Amino acid sequence: MKAGRLREIIHFGNLVKTSDGMGGSTLEFHEVAQVYGRAIPSASTTSIGEGERNKLVFRFESRFTSGIYPDMAIKLNDETDWWTIREVIDPSGKGERLEFTAEKEFKHV
Repeated sequence: MKAGRLREIIHFGNLVKTSDGMGGSTLEFHEVAQVYGRAIPSASTTSIGEGERNKLVFRFESRFTSGIYPDMAIKLNDETDWWTIREVIDPSGKGERLEFTAEKEFKHV
């Protein structure tokens, strides 16, 4: 992997449920690591039923970072929305780089 291809800043984190101060709860992104990587579009789906849902699925490559696992969240650069990691692979098994897929879902009512 050439370093010049890694142009996105990927923020890895966990989603933590916290009180919103009005009797409800909200999810907050708590960052655990940040690394340069790249996003590769791979699929998108749309379903209509309980409102319209659009889902984007991207494949990502990054420098190796330990402690990354499925169901963690990521943010790209300074986005406010997060993606959910679905699969994490260390292709060489040597801790050189990571490949993972993540999806972002948009809901419209």
